[in-house]
Amino acid sequence: MNSLKTNKASNGIALKNALPGMLLTVVALAVTAPAKAADPCEQVLCLAGVMAGKGVVSGCANPVADYFDIVETSHGAFLPDHTSRKRKSQLDKCPAAGSDTIEKINDKFGRLRGL
Repeated sequence: MNSLKTNKASNGIALKNALPGMLLTVVALAVTAPAKAADPCEQVLCLAGVMAGKGVVSGCANPVADYFDIVETSHGAFLPDHTSRKRKSQLDKCPAAGSDTIEKINDKFGRLRGL
C-alpha cells in the first residue's frame, strides 16, 4: 500500500517538474509559428478590382483587409501620409505590378482608414 502512495506522489512531482517545460514549449511554438505574410501581388490584383468597380470579390477579403491593416499612428492619431507611404512600400514588393497601377491604387486608398 505504501508503494502505491509513493508512486502517486512521485508521479505528481514529476508532472509538476515537467509542467513548466511543457508550457515553455507551447509558448515557443506559438511565438515562432510563421504567420502568413500578406501577398502584395494579391493586394494589387484585388485592389485594382475594387477600383474597377467590382467591389471586394470572392477570395479578396483577406488581401484587402491586410492592406488596410497597415496603419501608422502617433499617440493614437491616424497619420494618413505615413500610412500611405507604408502601404505603397508594401505594394511595391510585387514585381509584376506596374508602378502606375500601384500609384493609382495608393492614390485612391493609401490615406483611407478602410473601405
